[in-house]
Amino acid sequence: MFSAFRTFVEDQQLWQPHHRILAAVSGGLDSVVLAHLLHLGDWPFALGHLNFSLRAAASDADAALVRTLGKAYGVAVYDTVVDTRKARQPGESIQMTARRLRYDWLEKIREREGFDWIATAHQVDDSLETTLLHLAKGTGLKGLLGIPLRKGRVVRPLLFATRRQVEAFARREGLTWREDASNLEDTYDRNKIRLHVLPVLRQLNPRRSETAVQTFAHLRQSALLADEAAATWKARCVKQEEESGRVVIELTLLGDHPALQGLLFRWLQPYGFSGAQVGQIIDSLGRPGARFDASDYRLLVDRQRLVLERQADASARSFFLPESGHSVRLDGGQRLSASTPRPVPSVLPGCAR
Repeated sequence: MFSAFRTFVEDQQLWQPHHRILAAVSGGLDSVVLAHLLHLGDWPFALGHLNFSLRAAASDADAALVRTLGKAYGVAVYDTVVDTRKARQPGESIQMTARRLRYDWLEKIREREGFDWIATAHQVDDSLETTLLHLAKGTGLKGLLGIPLRKGRVVRPLLFATRRQVEAFARREGLTWREDASNLEDTYDRNKIRLHVLPVLRQLNPRRSETAVQTFAHLRQSALLADEAAATWKARCVKQEEESGRVVIELTLLGDHPALQGLLFRWLQPYGFSGAQVGQIIDSLGRPGARFDASDYRLLVDRQRLVLERQADASARSFFLPESGHSVRLDGGQRLSASTPRPVPSVLPGCAR
């Protein structure tokens, strides 16, 4: 396991030997193994632990274990306590809130203490769960890639290993870790995948985790090819006017491209346009004057081109919410949601006819 870990770090160029690593350690199996591997590799590292205050005494015991690990390895431990329920924002699940708090806090510690990277302990089975969640809710190619190997200053050096491999290594090394009882409850979507879907996949393919490693590698290669093709077409068709600041997409150069919707989505998503809006934009081609608003930008359909410009009053925004249950995030972390109104009774309760 350690040899594979070192090889993976070097092959993927996740960090250099002199870089300082802040390891996110919850006290669970995967993160304890990550800390142990960093220790075996003699890389400069420290442990970061966020107590979410969600499991009473069990959360305190998790924190205590992480501090014990820090002493055993002779490294610094950064930990703090947050009230996750109190920090929850409208439209967020508890898991979403915890994830947001975790990464925000880890990044603050990284910047303040001068660490080069934040390392999390996600492994192949975690990535497979993420892919299945995305697939169930609807996704594109990138959503099928699972958990990214790196994002900003966050790296995932265990994405070469399966959960079984991680546990086998931990037992051989005599490591101690904490089990989160909530992982055995199917309240959360991810747990439903883990407890009910993955066992069926293992029946169909006993080596489904190992197969997933190969599949993710193939998908990453496909994504790179798609990115390269999209960038080539963008260089031809998308121009920014220096004086006006407008972005112009020349549709004549695209012709009847079979992946027109995919290309437009890639180019327009950074400006706040949704996949549903892109579909509407394509339907409006040939009808000059059609207008679409998203975030701070407005898109105009102008014969054989699309013109994207910043709205004069960015605070006056229009949002497209295709159906009940869809939402968009507003400034300040608030969220605007669409819901189907309940029918209003002809006579209010307690009132005479």
